[in-house]
Amino acid sequence: MSDEQQSNRQQLDAIGDRYLQRTRSEMALFSEALAKLESGDLTAFTRLQQLAHMVHGSGAMFGFDRISDSAEEVEILALAGKTDTLDQITRQIQALAAEVDDACSARGV
Repeated sequence: MSDEQQSNRQQLDAIGDRYLQRTRSEMALFSEALAKLESGDLTAFTRLQQLAHMVHGSGAMFGFDRISDSAEEVEILALAGKTDTLDQITRQIQALAAEVDDACSARGV
């Protein structure tokens, strides 16, 4: 690998690490939106959809396919806006958080 390729790889890794750090901190926002939804605030579906959409797209762009897939599931469920899926949304957010934690651990972030 050339020095330029190695430098590019290091830059991409650093960007991926920042994505993981940001996403890990954003999991609190998912929890806040979920709590609002549990209290009957149906506008939280929109917030969950927005959060999940950002994580989904960025995860795919940076090669975090499992994170992206989990976020996509949250996005789909939130977009549907059905209160009878609250348990499913909760489980999927937990799965997303686990994927983020696993990726952080694997990269030492």
